[in-house]
Amino acid sequence: MTGGQQVVGASGAAGAVMGAYLVLFPRSTISIHIRVGLLEVPSMYFILIYFIYNLIMSLLGAGA
Repeated sequence: MTGGQQVVGASGAAGAVMGAYLVLFPRSTISIHIRVGLLEVPSMYFILIYFIYNLIMSLLGAGA
């Protein structure tokens, strides 16, 4: 928080872009490159997990 206002950083911008992607392409898949190979995940699940992860990290960071 800066001066009583919350600051949205790069994760907020990335979340906005992913939200727009979800609106435009709701049934697409996202390819994730991992060490073992290529993993294709439905975009709905990937973005949902990303938002939940960011929410948890924000809540844990606010308590510190």
